[in-house]
Amino acid sequence: MPTAVERRRRLITRALPLSVIALVAFVVGASTGAPGSPEKEAAERFADAWTRNDFGAMYVELNEASRRQVDAKEFAETYREAAEVATLRTLESDDPDDPVDGDGATVVPVPMRAGTVAFGEVEASLEVPYAEGGIAWDPSLVFPGLEPSEHLENRVDLAPRAPILARDGSALAEGPAEAREHPLGSAAIDVTGEVGMASEEEEPVLARHGYPPETPVGISGVEQAFNSRLAGKPGGSLLAVSDEGSSARIVSQAEPQGGAPVKTTIDPALQEEAVSALAGRAGGVAVLDARSGDVRALAGQAFSAPQPPGSTFKTITTTAALEKGIVSLDDEFEIVDGVNVGGRFISNANGEAINQPGANSVADDYPEILGPALDRYLPDGRLADYQKHKLRVYGTYTLKMGRAGAIDLSPIWRVDSAHVFSYSAAGVPLTAIELARNPGYPANNINANTSQTLFFGARGAGDFAGYGALDLAATYAIPVWKSARPWIKFEFYNALNNGKLVSWDTTVTPDPASAKDANGLATGYIKGANFGKPTQDNQYIQPIPGTNGGRLFRMALGIRF
Repeated sequence: MPTAVERRRRLITRALPLSVIALVAFVVGASTGAPGSPEKEAAERFADAWTRNDFGAMYVELNEASRRQVDAKEFAETYREAAEVATLRTLESDDPDDPVDGDGATVVPVPMRAGTVAFGEVEASLEVPYAEGGIAWDPSLVFPGLEPSEHLENRVDLAPRAPILARDGSALAEGPAEAREHPLGSAAIDVTGEVGMASEEEEPVLARHGYPPETPVGISGVEQAFNSRLAGKPGGSLLAVSDEGSSARIVSQAEPQGGAPVKTTIDPALQEEAVSALAGRAGGVAVLDARSGDVRALAGQAFSAPQPPGSTFKTITTTAALEKGIVSLDDEFEIVDGVNVGGRFISNANGEAINQPGANSVADDYPEILGPALDRYLPDGRLADYQKHKLRVYGTYTLKMGRAGAIDLSPIWRVDSAHVFSYSAAGVPLTAIELARNPGYPANNINANTSQTLFFGARGAGDFAGYGALDLAATYAIPVWKSARPWIKFEFYNALNNGKLVSWDTTVTPDPASAKDANGLATGYIKGANFGKPTQDNQYIQPIPGTNGGRLFRMALGIRF
């Protein structure tokens, strides 16, 4: 039998590990179960929500008095405005420090790191006051390091704007953004684009990148496409300014970083030739290196408003067909006037006659006279057949009746968005200003009786009305002998008889009392007496194209074998 001493030793040996485990469990349980600091927890939640831009979660942490001071929308906007001033890009928070007693509130310091675009990184504490069960908010909490009664301001220093270079390294555009120079004159403007004031919609985005309002930025061409690269990175000072404006201190500052040049493949000599050849007419010229694909010159709409390749692509398809041996130079093909694409027939060259040149265009007729007013005679915009949406929802249900045959029911819901129209007046005679530019064309070709269609605004600026209509088809077929099945079909177009007016008279005439443009053309118009009213039956919803508005019933019968 073991002695009493041995029994006590064994008992202690066995109990010691259990005692250690119990002690650890007690300590852990006490630490986790003990009530925390509501001030620290609220400050931590507030800062963490801020790093996620969750202004709603931040607002919830405010005490009742603070919420009476500022509503949720104004609260969020205050933080967005501060982020814009600071060019804030990243925000991180660390664990809060222990609370300290402040002036009427408990203050919890929260270490934070704010990364800005223009002013470098800011490491400072956000002094979060806590009172009356929540955060006692004031506007100085919009940025780390601000003290009560301070707000943010900035002084931005822009970096030198880098040049745009030609293929040979010569400058196509150079100099500061406020006074950009173009050594080729206007010949390279179509490529380089221009520097100017950004639109109001773009200003908030630019502000977040450190560009104050009215800063010149790229607004077209390469200047716009590579604005960030050319403009570099702004710098300057981020300031904490007293609300009275009596003092200011630097929160953070950084030097601007110059932009990087953009080197193009443009050949200056070819560029000047392309611009000269276009001679200010509507259209575009693109000169490519056939071996490398490099762009050697761009003029007119070739850069700013690329167009479909059209018939110029025929050289590509023809060459490929010849190389593959699919066709030979002796092959002949039938002339067609259009093609059916997905159930829609597209006419040749938008309705031009087969194998004939297109209708005369004001873009090329008498360019010295009509050219300066092409924006009135041949404006950009939406073509007459433009539709934003076209929807067809359909289904088929078959009722099988055995030897009695079967009935197929096929409804279709068609939704068409509005077509467009132009505010234009036909038969407007040339003005004295235009005729005075005649370099010597015969009077019987162009004179005071010569007229054009004059547009007021962009092509397709007006919208007709969209609509929805239900069509229904029912087919009955019955087996009579082997595979022979007589059938009869009933079709109801616009079955619900939707009588909506979807187009109307659009007649306008120039207003002689309106202001005149540089070509002496009226800038205002007068609506005709029937403008906006129906003048034809087909201006209502058409059951099928080419018919008058209303409901249409058709029946067909036949036999299947």
